[in-house]
Amino acid sequence: MIHLRFHDLIPPPPPGYDSGVVALIDQWLSAFRLDDHLHTHAAHVIGELPKAVRDDLMNDPGFVICDYEPGPSAVMRVPMGVPRFGSGGSRSVVLKRTLRRARRPFVRWLIAHELAHAYLRNEGRWDGDDPEAAADALAAEWGFPRPPAREAWASLIAR
Repeated sequence: MIHLRFHDLIPPPPPGYDSGVVALIDQWLSAFRLDDHLHTHAAHVIGELPKAVRDDLMNDPGFVICDYEPGPSAVMRVPMGVPRFGSGGSRSVVLKRTLRRARRPFVRWLIAHELAHAYLRNEGRWDGDDPEAAADALAAEWGFPRPPAREAWASLIAR
């Protein structure tokens, strides 16, 4: 008979894993009071961002991320952070709680896509670059490619 302890079932952390960064991300995100499910996904995505991007968002007092429950009588107010002088304004990411019913690749791609918009300040990477295409490309560079359309729709409808 083989006896396993719980910690024997947990895989080792990936190379470069820094538990201090993970704790910092979790602490930072907790201030936004996201739905627990979305908090977990957002923490994963933010942890995978390049350090310069993560630092840009996490050190910007003008950045806010929030969620809401859509519905026929729902009223949504988008919180705005106080921008730093010369920063180009505030940045907000708004997530629908309906993402709780979507598949993991879609949820993480969508969060990365919205964070890319915030990082790019809702612009393209160069003059004439489509902001949507730029956000998709950046999310893919960060390891979160857009799921195929059929998979994305199934993710939203199936649950």
